[in-house]
Amino acid sequence: MTNRINADIFPRRLRLKPGRSLATFTVTVINESSQFAAFQLELLAPGYTTDQNRKWYSTEPRVSAKKPPGDRTVFSVSILEAPIPGFVGRLELIVRVFSLEFQDEARRPVSIDIEPGESYLILELPAPRLQVYPRNLIKIPVRVYNPRREVSDVSLNLIGVDGTWLPEGAYQRLVMPAGQQAMVHFLCQPPNPALAPCADYPFTVEAMPTDGLLTTADGILEMLPAGFIEFSCDRKQQQIPKKRKFFITWKSEPVTYKLQLENTSNLWQEIELKLEGQDQKRCKADLVPDNLILDPAEKSDVDLVVHKKRPWLGLARRLLLEAEIHLKDTTNINSQVVPNPKAQLLELKVLPIIPLWLQAAAALLLLLLLWLWLNQTPPRHLDPVTTVQLSGDAGTVMSGSRDQTIRRWRVNEDKLEYAGKLADTGKAVRVIRYRPVANNVVAAGLENGEIQFWDILSSKKLRTLSYKKDDRVFGLDFTQDSRYVYSGHGSGRVLEWNLEVGKTKPTRQIYVNFAVYAIALSEKLDERILIISGRYNQLAIWDLRSNRVYQVKYQHLAPEATPETEGKPQQSYVTPISGQNNYIESIATSGSTLATADNQGYITLWNLAERSCLGSAAKLKDKSHAKGKNKSNDKNCEIPILNQWNNGHQGKPVRSVALTSNGCYLASTGDDGRVMLWTLTTSGKRIPENSENATARREIIVDSLDTRLNSVDVMILQNNILVTNDDYDNRIRFNRISEKGLNPYCQ
Repeated sequence: MTNRINADIFPRRLRLKPGRSLATFTVTVINESSQFAAFQLELLAPGYTTDQNRKWYSTEPRVSAKKPPGDRTVFSVSILEAPIPGFVGRLELIVRVFSLEFQDEARRPVSIDIEPGESYLILELPAPRLQVYPRNLIKIPVRVYNPRREVSDVSLNLIGVDGTWLPEGAYQRLVMPAGQQAMVHFLCQPPNPALAPCADYPFTVEAMPTDGLLTTADGILEMLPAGFIEFSCDRKQQQIPKKRKFFITWKSEPVTYKLQLENTSNLWQEIELKLEGQDQKRCKADLVPDNLILDPAEKSDVDLVVHKKRPWLGLARRLLLEAEIHLKDTTNINSQVVPNPKAQLLELKVLPIIPLWLQAAAALLLLLLLWLWLNQTPPRHLDPVTTVQLSGDAGTVMSGSRDQTIRRWRVNEDKLEYAGKLADTGKAVRVIRYRPVANNVVAAGLENGEIQFWDILSSKKLRTLSYKKDDRVFGLDFTQDSRYVYSGHGSGRVLEWNLEVGKTKPTRQIYVNFAVYAIALSEKLDERILIISGRYNQLAIWDLRSNRVYQVKYQHLAPEATPETEGKPQQSYVTPISGQNNYIESIATSGSTLATADNQGYITLWNLAERSCLGSAAKLKDKSHAKGKNKSNDKNCEIPILNQWNNGHQGKPVRSVALTSNGCYLASTGDDGRVMLWTLTTSGKRIPENSENATARREIIVDSLDTRLNSVDVMILQNNILVTNDDYDNRIRFNRISEKGLNPYCQ
């Protein structure tokens, strides 16, 4: 079998005199395999074993980058000393070239003539550059190796570092057996930052055997920036005027805050002062100076002069100002120089020109409290949440509510942070959907029949579509190219809107004989269908390419077998299922899988790919649709049911279902207050109850609350399942579940 590694050595004969010169050669490795591969070298010497733990040679690089077929890597090899301590003469070495990508290896011989060396020690600093903060204790490691054939008495001395920094001294003595190595440490503890400026401190370690030559190794002790910028203020509370007057006084003289800065770090600092705080814009303030440079141990004063016009009426006004310091030197990522504290909170009390006893204090206080209440933005909806949806990148969750607002929530790791109100819609929000292209627009279906489109970045309303007033919008869905949007209404109308042409009227519409509660698009290369559900447990399909509508037969199958019912006769169907108070509340599609949920507690999975629409449904005409008279054919469209169950939410109504884009997971929620995650197979069925895979989970209770829940959404991102839903106090909840080992039946 052909070797997939080719290696060439130059030169093949070397000469080494320990203590005076190194023996170097190059190895050129060619990748003759058909795949990318990385290569390594190993030198083998007779009589040397790896447990001796001696570094007698080095390679550069240690490991090559992965090379394509036919490419080459040049290794530079340096022999530092004899592999066998004290050996003199010729040694035959073997260069072993190997790769972790396959089992092949190449072996090449090289000869080395070793001459008698000096009487020396090998001294090495494993970490030639050490970093330390003032007052921190650090060990300076030194590795000593005795290559001689006799025991050596060695004196070690550390020079170049202040002796007061070395708690155990700068001198050590040790006895080195022949051919052995030892690791010793010098303890170093720099003093406080004022006595240890930020700089590089070169040092040298000397090793002197009693009967040999001096050996040295050089290193650097890098003192990192550390310490504080002390920030203080003498009088943090002042008022205008400086003295309270019983009668009217017109003066509004400025006040001056004395700020003190002291650099107690070990590095000069360029400092910028800024005025922040909630009331900074309500007054005029000057910092003199606003930028200064402080050397270590240097102090400086800064004057903050504040001007504020006094009001004629009202209560005494309390302004909060924040003087904040910023350190401009951010080049050193290891810097531990910090302000102490970062800011000073200053209070300025501004008295009215007319004293308080002349005013109706109670009325003015009430107005102030009312103003504060009107201007606050609550981090929750004021009425129940009706709809939630994750953005395409899972960075944001949008929610709509009966309180006539759309609010956004930012995803931060495993929790949601309130990110403010996107829109005041003017009517209760029934459904929201992100526009698929760019995810920068949200469409909202409202109680009054309007469809509003809001720009996420600017929070501006882009347009409004409306066909019939007060015809509530319960369902919305975009096509994947965002050219069309479909809306389902409480009257039974389903409308198609062309968003490109800018028309304000629907381009197509149909009328079904039930109130529409949910719609969902299913798009493939050769078809585009809209699934419609609603009252009387009705389910219909609008084939958008042929413009035909089919009625789908909806039925409740017998419940799934359990250990208690195994072998017992079961009723084939549960009836009735089409009463006027029965609704298919929610539907979702992914590929050829359709999921439906009704208020009798049933979740059903269907296979759209094997549907059989019998009979010829009436082809719809735009004119008849406009009058709302055209209905679907009496013939049913048969869709195979993959699974159906009603024990997931304890038999209570299921209000919302959502599928991941790959169809591997189904999320559901309802009146029992639970959020469930169901694992599905590639064919769209639930995982077998007695799965052979021990890690597979058939179902997961994601959340459990003591209240009815209305909406849920789910998606997969980077091997995590993200689930969002509403909760009991009109907020939004978020859960992240690892997909690892959860569903081996769907990839």
